[in-house]
Amino acid sequence: MSYGLEYCNTTNHQVVENYVKTRKLQYLISEFPGEKIHSHALRAAEAARCANAQGKFRDLHDQLFSHQRDLGATGIKDAAHAAGLNEPQFSACLAAGKYAEGVRHTEEAKSKLGIPRTPVFVVGGGNPGKIKVGRALVGTQPFAVFQQPIDSLLAK
Repeated sequence: MSYGLEYCNTTNHQVVENYVKTRKLQYLISEFPGEKIHSHALRAAEAARCANAQGKFRDLHDQLFSHQRDLGATGIKDAAHAAGLNEPQFSACLAAGKYAEGVRHTEEAKSKLGIPRTPVFVVGGGNPGKIKVGRALVGTQPFAVFQQPIDSLLAK
């Protein structure tokens, strides 16, 4: 595991423990595959949407994220197996390319917003569908960098 990945996982865990599990914060994940950086990223994003259809998005997300260097030939299938997905249903979904257009659309929209790469964390408030961006945190960051804008937002 690389330093950046480990650091990101630690920060993610702290945000989830301190804010999401205590229901102070809603945590949304959206793909931004960046195919130029990772040749299997688009397929992994599609796979995550197929897993979501089975209610297992987070399970597959965690598997893919932990094994992102091994997503070639059988890596995504292996991750689906480890995540406990209905494998025939998952394979059919992925083979159909059902979510490819939606993933590409999301990537284009984020590019238009000026989101340069992943990870990007947007801290904001409002209602679903109308979130007001307070601050975008780009790249792997320590928990303290998240804590200040989140606590400031929650204090309002």
